[in-house]
Formats: sequence, C-alpha cells, structure tokens
Amino acid sequence: KKYEAFGKTLEQSSGTSGNDRRV
Repeated sequence: KKYEAFGKTLEQSSGTSGNDRRV
C-alpha cells in the first residue's frame, strides 16, 4: 500500500512516520 506524504507518493515500508499521511 502507498501513502501520500507532503504531496509525494512514497512506498510504505515497515511502519510509517508521524508526518506522513496514509491514503
């Protein structure tokens, strides 16, 4: 699954950062 962070599409690795928004 991928999540959008700061307008960028990044691949979700093991765990997510607090500043990242999961879509």
